[in-house]
Amino acid sequence: IKTGVRIVGVHPGPTLTDRLVKRSKAAARQRFGDDERWRELLRNWNVHEPSQVADTVVFLASSRSSHLSGVMMSLT
Repeated sequence: IKTGVRIVGVHPGPTLTDRLVKRSKAAARQRFGDDERWRELLRNWNVHEPSQVADTVVFLASSRSSHLSGVMMSLT
């Protein structure tokens, strides 16, 4: 922090993106024969909305987190 450089990271875990939905639909089609049942495959996971990940990144980039350096935030 003495030089004004902070190192922070975010490990978002499963995030509800088009890619996750597409893969989940394919898996549901294979497993259940119905791609509309894709959410059933994710029921035991804590899947984040992209906006939740973005909020975390915005916080880490803000002055409100200026006391943090060398951290990896794992979203659960």
